[in-house]
Amino acid sequence: MSQITITQVVAMFGAYYVQNTANMKNLIQQIYQAEKTASFFRIMPTMSTVYRRATSELGEVLQKYQADFTPKGTIEFKPEQYELPWLKVDLEFVPDELVQSWLGFLAGSGYEKEKYPFIKWFMEDHLIPKMKEDFETAIYMGVDGAVTPGTATSAIAIMDGIRKQINDYVADANSGINVIVTGALDNDDKIFVRQVEDFCDQVAEKFGMPMELFMRPSRFKSYRRGRRSLYNENYAQVPDSQLLDVEDTNIKVVNSPSMATSDKIYMTPAKNRARPIRLPKNKQLIDIDREIRKVRMFSDWHEGACFDTPKFIWTNDQDTL
Repeated sequence: MSQITITQVVAMFGAYYVQNTANMKNLIQQIYQAEKTASFFRIMPTMSTVYRRATSELGEVLQKYQADFTPKGTIEFKPEQYELPWLKVDLEFVPDELVQSWLGFLAGSGYEKEKYPFIKWFMEDHLIPKMKEDFETAIYMGVDGAVTPGTATSAIAIMDGIRKQINDYVADANSGINVIVTGALDNDDKIFVRQVEDFCDQVAEKFGMPMELFMRPSRFKSYRRGRRSLYNENYAQVPDSQLLDVEDTNIKVVNSPSMATSDKIYMTPAKNRARPIRLPKNKQLIDIDREIRKVRMFSDWHEGACFDTPKFIWTNDQDTL
């Protein structure tokens, strides 16, 4: 259920509106988390509700010469599919509830409640940013939940996030995901840097392409502090711009707020990260409908985040539940 809560405003400023005593400049906006993790997944507009792909791999082809023709080489295709989560926003307000309060400047006059200043202000300053924050939370920590008719789900239940997908791959012995044993991540900054370096050293050399290693904010800070201590004391100074690098690799660590308190770390090439989305404009173009004194805002679209193949994911052995 959505509602306008102004109880504390009325209690302090009174149940009335005094003209020219307040305006939009007097409203302090909440700071919302941006879609940082989502920005690392390539957007793939689609009109389908299922994202399908297949990986291909060719086995050995070289052999020692002989006069006979001896065919050798098998190419294998492995299909993958990802059902796009169907997302929506539904809100309903009675803007006239603002009239008898200090917030009266957000109300208007007449019957076109959908044109009250509150509507535009709410959508631009709160609704769109909050939608992005909710998606940033679900993109990693989300666990798909069942829909109960007539009851809104929590944002965390809109989809299976990265954590759940990786853990499902780990549980599947045939998935091909790469699990590197780090043990519990150390709270000593320098030791943690060594753990990260050891982790990256175990990635096969043929995968020496640039990659990002995702970790939660506190671990990201620990890595920066540890790397500064290890390489900026008694050695040639390492520029701050290189504090995110992993020594002797093409890997950089990435601060991922969506990971919250998770001690999982993971990386994969950029081309293996996908963010399929159906009807992307619906995330910005929210429908507005008026029913007598109520104003409804609503929209729906399909969007998710996944990996093209688990074979090119590297993760550690932590937070596997």
